[in-house]
Amino acid sequence: MPRVLSDADVADFRERLCEAAERLFAERGPDAVTMRQLASELGVSPMPPYRYFEDKDDIVAAVRANGYNRFAAALETARESVVGARARGTAVGEAYVTFALENPHSYKLMFDFNQPHVEKYPELVAAGQRAQKTMTGYIRDALAEGLMSGDPEQ
Repeated sequence: MPRVLSDADVADFRERLCEAAERLFAERGPDAVTMRQLASELGVSPMPPYRYFEDKDDIVAAVRANGYNRFAAALETARESVVGARARGTAVGEAYVTFALENPHSYKLMFDFNQPHVEKYPELVAAGQRAQKTMTGYIRDALAEGLMSGDPEQ
């Protein structure tokens, strides 16, 4: 009889699997990575990943959503750390570049990979929208202070 997993056990396995997947996906591309390889990276049989994720696309979506959320959090923290639109613009720009340099695998999967059927992954959609809103927040600040005009999305 399999042991009953706690929520912490499930979260830990999902996190470890996503970390391994992020690295392998960035190194080889998601299409070149198999569920068997992901399981092997964790030292488990091929079946456990299927207990936590429907398929590899589900893992890709989870990895990308995690990346977008960490990216958005970094930009939000930078924007909130200073006062004034110009300072916020500078802080957000620096946070953007820092994130990209410190998290190249996440950055690559977030911005260089086009995931089919994204609508199947509401957490990914929400994380992407959060990141987009965060990337334009400092522009909205500049518009509010009259430093520029236009559409922040453009």
